[in-house]
Amino acid sequence: MTHDYPRNLTFDSVSVSRVSAFGDFGFTQRQREFLVTVMVHSGCFLERQYCTFTGTARGQNSREFVSRLVA
Repeated sequence: MTHDYPRNLTFDSVSVSRVSAFGDFGFTQRQREFLVTVMVHSGCFLERQYCTFTGTARGQNSREFVSRLVA
């Protein structure tokens, strides 16, 4: 996983099982991690938050990801 999450399963709301549940939807590992984090905490995000989370520059990748979610 890209980010270190709490090891205590009682407090681990962003779990490996939740991230892997998105495997059938065609998202990359870091996209799945980001989506689970967003859904657990707020349910909404900005493109710049995705870029910060994944460590990528804003551009084609982030626009395609957001467009895919909106569609």
